[in-house]
Amino acid sequence: MATFPSYSPEYGTEMTTKSRIIEMKFGDGYSQRASDGINGSEISFPLVFNLLSSGDAETILAFLEARGGYEAFLWTPPGTSTPLKWICREWRYRREPGGRATISATFERVYDL
Repeated sequence: MATFPSYSPEYGTEMTTKSRIIEMKFGDGYSQRASDGINGSEISFPLVFNLLSSGDAETILAFLEARGGYEAFLWTPPGTSTPLKWICREWRYRREPGGRATISATFERVYDL
């Protein structure tokens, strides 16, 4: 499995977690909820890689394009030491003054076998 190149995202990267639940509603406003599966949380990181050289930007873009938005890769989130499996369905590229570039991407946690 491929590993995301070792570029650090912008400081202050924020993790988003959304719990997947199954809910059954009954009369009089009562309801019952349960987790939807073993891994019932959807975790994502909206990342920004700022002021990259054109070569570094090309490396990241080529990596993401090669995965096609569906193939999982390993990436270690900031502040952790264990690489996890992720996909990236969408990314944005912006040229900056002075030959620099910014790439924005959202990594989504996956639980493949």
